[in-house]
Amino acid sequence: MIYAIGDIHGQAEMLATALNFLIQSLLEPQDMVVFMGDYVDRGPDSRGVFELLHQFRNLHGADNVVFLRGNHEDMLLTARFDPEEESLWLFNGGWETLASYGIIHSPEWFSQLPEADRDLIASTQLEFPAGRYHFVHAGIPPEGFEPMQRDPRLWIRDEFIDSEQDFGAIVVFGHTIIPTLQPLVMGNKVGIDTGAFLPEGKLTMAAFDPEAEIDGMPEFTYYQINHQNKIEAFRLRKPKPKPKRSLLRRKAEEHSKAEEPKADEQAKAEETPMVEEQPQADDELKFEEQPSVGEPHLEMPAEDADPIPPSS
Repeated sequence: MIYAIGDIHGQAEMLATALNFLIQSLLEPQDMVVFMGDYVDRGPDSRGVFELLHQFRNLHGADNVVFLRGNHEDMLLTARFDPEEESLWLFNGGWETLASYGIIHSPEWFSQLPEADRDLIASTQLEFPAGRYHFVHAGIPPEGFEPMQRDPRLWIRDEFIDSEQDFGAIVVFGHTIIPTLQPLVMGNKVGIDTGAFLPEGKLTMAAFDPEAEIDGMPEFTYYQINHQNKIEAFRLRKPKPKPKRSLLRRKAEEHSKAEEPKADEQAKAEETPMVEEQPQADDELKFEEQPSVGEPHLEMPAEDADPIPPSS
């Protein structure tokens, strides 16, 4: 199983809740965990986010954890060398990131970040293919996409989201906040950025089976954490089409009505006619809410792994 965690943006408490639940209730030693990028900026505790990421990687093993690069990490890295890029980063949440470290802005701000955090940011990957899924922060440029100055895998939006192109795998992405604050699910892509830093936003963690057969839309389970650290679980599935009424049954009903006494015909004519429901198309999706799992318990999980505490 692959667990993908959407854009975090400095929300350390929400991340701690997600990782505690993942460790205690879901995670197997062979599972992969993919973080979709945008660990920093906008939220109050980017430093706490990195502390949790280091802890989790040490706990689950570096070979089973993938850190994708987001456009906010891209801005942070380029801000070191270009005053215009630095202004862009600071305007888009960099001030909050520096504040979480207690760093006063100066030309030496980058060197004042912890070395382990700088190394993690520099080592982030641009994309991660895995079986029937392909994980990337912003998206994959479709055919005919005009080159842009920045790497489109970190910055693309509408051109990718609007594309119906077959990318060879279901593309799982973040970067663009879904207005419904629920995953965006299409035949060729799944978006899981649900605005964790917004007042009503949520952090989404989705579970994908990379070997599962996909007929039309992907089916998967996802979990959402809100700012009260409540977790809700959902299963995204395609409803089975309703069977059509058989012709034999329909003819039998018509024959039965024809033999009814004529005295009842006037009353039947005044009844509201029944409208037969049509079967739902195979590619329609339905959200099936699972029972809320509430607060994660803090009992020791299997293999004596330590639960990850919320950052102070």
